This record gives sequence, structure tokens and C-alpha cells, in this order.
Amino acid sequence: MPKYLIHASYTAEGARGLLKSGGTARRRAVEELLAPLGGKLEAFYFTFGDDDAILIIDLPDQVAASAIGLAVSASGSMRTRSTVLINARRGRRGDQETRQVPPARGVNNGRDAAAFGFPQTRATSRQRGISDRINRCYCQGMKKA
Repeated sequence: MPKYLIHASYTAEGARGLLKSGGTARRRAVEELLAPLGGKLEAFYFTFGDDDAILIIDLPDQVAASAIGLAVSASGSMRTRSTVLINARRGRRGDQETRQVPPARGVNNGRDAAAFGFPQTRATSRQRGISDRINRCYCQGMKKA
């Protein structure tokens, strides 16, 4: 089941509710919100800084995540952002799949692209001029250091 990292910031109304009912009531409210969609709350932490709370939740799919986000936003009690979490095993699989994706056109003046059957492309004189200027500036900066 996909995991999501939720960054939550309380509005003034949400902060008043938190002071009134306490943190454990907020955790229960999240669990009750997730249960009908087949979700589960893995972790709930209050934080200092830009976010007031961080949650890790399991949801069956992106549709359920979107529904939760819409319901929370409609309540007006907090603003949230979500990040899809990818575990190390899936990340490793992604590394292997990336190696099978052909490079973009024009990489290494088309030499690598030609190996995958893409037409070779050459940098225009304007592009080469810009690249030369960047290299000169970089090299001059290195000499000064």
C-alpha cells in the first residue's frame, strides 16, 4: 500500500480546536478519517518550524489520497502538502528501470542518442557560443581562487 508523508500546518481555527480537544483527539480524528477509505495512520508527530505536524499514512491509491486532501482542505482547520514515499526496495527497482530509458536527444552531440536509433543532433553556433562563454567564466573564476 502506498505511503504518504503529510506536512500539516494549522490555521487559527485549527489551533483553537487543538487547544480545546488536545493532541490525542487529533490523532483519533485522523484515524477515523482514514478508516473508511482503507487507510491507516502509521505515525503522527507534532513539530516545530514551518509545519505543525508530520504524518505518515498508508492509503490504497492516489484517489484516496486526493479525497483525504480535499476533505481536510474543506474543513479549513489546516493546510497540508503530501509527498509520496518510496521504500528502498522500490527505489532500487527504479534505478534499474532508469538504465533502460534511452537518453534525451542531443546528449553528447547525439553520439549516445544514435546508439538508440535517434537522429544525431548538433548544437547550433549560438548554443556553442553560450557554452564557451560559460566555460571561460568558470575557468577565469577558478584561476582567481
